[in-house]
Amino acid sequence: MRDARRRWLALVIAGVFAALALVARDPAGIFLGRLDHCPDPACDFTRVFLPQVDALATRPGVVVPGWVYPPALLVLLRGLAFVPAPAALAAWLAVEGVLLAGLFALTARALAPVGRGWARVGAAALLLGSLPVWHQLKWGQVSLLVVVPVLAALTAGRGLALAAGFAGAVKVYPLGYLLGELARGRWRRLGAAAAWSLGLGGLLPLLALGPAAARPFFLAPTAWGHMRTVSPALGGQGLRPALLRWFVDGRHVTGPGEHLARLAEPGALLFALPPGAVAAAAWLGIATLLGTTLLAVRRWRPAPDLVAALVLPAVTLAVDPAWHHYFVFLPHAQATLLARGGRRAAVLGAASAGLGVLPLAAMALHPDGYYLCSRWGVTTASALLAWVGALLAAREAAGRGEPGPSRPAGDQGAM
Repeated sequence: MRDARRRWLALVIAGVFAALALVARDPAGIFLGRLDHCPDPACDFTRVFLPQVDALATRPGVVVPGWVYPPALLVLLRGLAFVPAPAALAAWLAVEGVLLAGLFALTARALAPVGRGWARVGAAALLLGSLPVWHQLKWGQVSLLVVVPVLAALTAGRGLALAAGFAGAVKVYPLGYLLGELARGRWRRLGAAAAWSLGLGGLLPLLALGPAAARPFFLAPTAWGHMRTVSPALGGQGLRPALLRWFVDGRHVTGPGEHLARLAEPGALLFALPPGAVAAAAWLGIATLLGTTLLAVRRWRPAPDLVAALVLPAVTLAVDPAWHHYFVFLPHAQATLLARGGRRAAVLGAASAGLGVLPLAAMALHPDGYYLCSRWGVTTASALLAWVGALLAAREAAGRGEPGPSRPAGDQGAM
């Protein structure tokens, strides 16, 4: 079995490095010019986060265009107002580098059954070949900040209440990553996570910013409401935006300087269905993903890595818009399937990783390569493959009598 897993992992490693060989011809041009519609590095950080921090110092309570985050993130970033913009960017990139190293360590640990050397090379390949990871770095976003602590806590079986509470305070939707705890009826941990989220996301901003300055930022996340109408065209990878592109209107934003331009003609990518029927199908699909995940964790009690590989894709696919960088956990899920699943799960893990590599090669070969892949929902499909693979792996492990611990270390406390 180990040899078979190594063969699939070797295939993934070869594919990643073949794609990177193509990218190496013009790495700056590809990652700055062809990876999404902003031509600058760390776009959201430099164009939204830093201006908002500066506005807080000079115009308290003013929400700059593009800021759609709870006030807890602003509390974390406000110290950057006292350093020059280049130093602030360097500090943020250093934080992302540390978080990326954490994701690498978690991915390598998931690959441990295939051998130490294979685990390290494989983890590096899975991260280097992941579109969500590159998308996260391109936009300078917070997905690593909310995902890595939750993933570390989920797989370690301790600290989950604090990690999820912090992530929920920063971005709200990661509170859904407690779905596995809900399935197992761990009410004390759920309550502790809610308390941490309210404390860090509610009380802390009120104390740090003052009620008047903090109030507008509590309402800022509601600005996502209008994004539901444009998220498919801007590349959302949640289940709803992907279904809308496949069956209603497949138009997609294109490259630098053409933010509102659309790729190709209006019309469904596959075949047209009534918009109402597609919306209903999206809600049904989301309910199926979440419900099946909840039942699988409750019935089969899989090991922590498999719980993470089930819960994180399901919850993130349920989010709208779910930009590519929301899925930075996929290398860990793919590693779990490649190293710990049966043959079918390993195949699905390799296929999921292969879809993540595809945009890298496409960008190197064609100016619109990223947009074509994003338009067709490669990250959506990659996450779905990982979720199905985790479902199969969990069922197979339960059938072999290898369920995860019913009460992992650290569950005795609410932390």
